[in-house]
This record gives sequence, C-alpha cells and structure tokens, in this order.
Amino acid sequence: MSNPTHPPIVVQEVLLLRQGGALDPGRRFRLEQLDRRLQLLAPGAGTAPALEAMLPDLEAKDPSVRALLRDLYPASRERSPAPRPGSLGGEPLRALFLGADPEWAKRLRIDREFQEIQNALAGARERFETTFLPAASAESLLAGLRGARPHLLHFSGHAGDRGLFLDGPDGAEAIDGDAFADLLAEFVDSGLRCVLLNACGTFEQARRIARTIEVAIGMPPGVDDLYAIRFAGAFYRTLCEDPACSFEGAFRPAAKLLALRGCEPRMFRRQPI
Repeated sequence: MSNPTHPPIVVQEVLLLRQGGALDPGRRFRLEQLDRRLQLLAPGAGTAPALEAMLPDLEAKDPSVRALLRDLYPASRERSPAPRPGSLGGEPLRALFLGADPEWAKRLRIDREFQEIQNALAGARERFETTFLPAASAESLLAGLRGARPHLLHFSGHAGDRGLFLDGPDGAEAIDGDAFADLLAEFVDSGLRCVLLNACGTFEQARRIARTIEVAIGMPPGVDDLYAIRFAGAFYRTLCEDPACSFEGAFRPAAKLLALRGCEPRMFRRQPI
C-alpha cells in the first residue's frame, strides 16, 4: 500500500499548468518537469480524479516523481526520508547542463557533448534527472538554477580571463567570475554540490567557485573539443556504473583519460573554515 506525501494542491497546480494558467516562473519550471514525468508514466490521467487516484502509486514507485514533489512541497519531506544529494543510491541526482556557443567563437559540439552524457546515463536513467539549457543566457541560467535546483551544474562553452561567456541578445555576454561564484553560493542550501566547467582555461574560475561549493572542476587552456566530450562521457559513465560513487570518484578516471592525451583537468575542493 502506498504512503503518499504530496499535498492535495499538486493536482490543481498540474491541471492549472496544462490549461496555461498563471504560475510563479520558478514553480512553473519544476511543475513542467513533474507533468512531463506524470504524462510519461500515466498518459491517460488527464482529469483531477484520475490524477488524484494514480499519483500515490506513481510517487511510491518512481524516484523522480518523489524528488519533484519534495522540491515543490517542502512540507512533504517531514513525512519521508530526506533526499541525499549526490548519493545515487537514493533520490535522483539532478544535473543542470548549460550550453553556450556564441557565434564569434570557434564552434563547439555542445549537442554532441550532451548526447554523450545521455548515452552514458542510459543504463540508469531513473537515478538521474537532467535539464539541458542550450544557448544559455544570464536569465536562463538563473531560471535554471531556481527551477532545476541542481546537485551538479555542468557548463559547456567558452571562458575568458574574467569569467564565462553566455549567449546574450546581441551575441556573447561576458559573465564576471566573482559574481558567478557568488551567485552559485546562494544555491548550496538547495543542494548544489559540484560545478563542472568543461571549457578552456577555467582553473581560476573553478578555484573561485570552490570557496563555497563542495567540488569544482576546471579545464586547462586550449582543450580540444573532442577531449572535452570524452571527459564528460567518462565522468558521467562512472557516476552511472557506481551508485555509491562521489563526484571526486567520477573525476579521477575521467581526468586520467585526458592525462593520457596531455590534458590535465583539475578538481578543487571547498576548504573547511
């Protein structure tokens, strides 16, 4: 017998979303993810009674539904075990993938990198919840952090001496490195534990981020696009194959793979105060 933790309002909010009703942008992002999962698992549940009848069983059986409900309705956590971000033996690990490839720069194969990640996770997709934001701007970055509440933030794109480049209304938009690190620090309480900067010359940016985030990974200057893709695949494949693997444990084999080709990523850890 299932033991539902969701409040009754979830059904009304999902139906309001389907009808195009007004919702807070942050909640809308998560509700859309929940609704996609519900429609995949129960495509026939299109009315309030049907959703109300099926939701308890879906919540009991599907880790992604449970995690989304707990994020949307924090009071439900009081009646269920707390999620363990980064531990793949329990709740799904939430990963937010940001892609940015401004037209002025050397073209990157960001779609191929994301596909490599999806292929790596194919054997354990129920343990992961990935959100892909191509052509990420400062606005979509903030909305993604608020909506996806990631444990792992993955950036694929270009970086400069002062920070990262995102997509702006008129092309590339430079994001100040210190401001970016300060922004990420605000999401530690919502679960952010690891930031992977899969872009050239991001050692110093990763070092800044590791002042507050548990683990930050950066790349040396001049990383070949193909190497970056291989690193991403190896990193996520290790997470997939070992449910007890930490972010640090996933970094090591991926870094060794690139070291064979003369490229050495670095991992920075938050230092205890």
